[in-house]
Amino acid sequence: MTNVFNSMTQFTDLSKVPAVQMNTSSPVSDKESLPAVKVDVPVNSDTVELSNSKEKKAKKLGPIKALKNTIANIKKFFASVGTYSKGLIKGVVKGTALGSVAYTAVSLFNKIKKKPENTKLGIILGAVALVGSIAVNLWNASLDLNELKSDIDHRWTGHVK
Repeated sequence: MTNVFNSMTQFTDLSKVPAVQMNTSSPVSDKESLPAVKVDVPVNSDTVELSNSKEKKAKKLGPIKALKNTIANIKKFFASVGTYSKGLIKGVVKGTALGSVAYTAVSLFNKIKKKPENTKLGIILGAVALVGSIAVNLWNASLDLNELKSDIDHRWTGHVK
């Protein structure tokens, strides 16, 4: 065995450990307490080449795969036009119906209360109903379109990019 730790026996009793006196009369700055070490690093010692994985070379497609992609893109275009047109028409029809109901309700309320004809509120509520209905139907159309495009991709391209 070695005798490396034999000299440490004097500190087994903590009451015999000498107290360290701190000099708090003058504050110590960081530069005095932790001197800087100058490290000589040669210029251009390391080089790093960053690559972006998105910049991969495009793989040339075969004629069948190119034809399938072309057909899928044409189908997706017509699906987009059809779905958004259907959503817009549906929104306008439902919005017109809701707007006319809102305008009629405000007009009836004014006649029951025997107030002068105030059509501003009815027009505003009708316009809000129309715009809201169009927005909701276009939102639903975009969700339907995402699903439809996914089905087209799955059928024609197999999700391979």
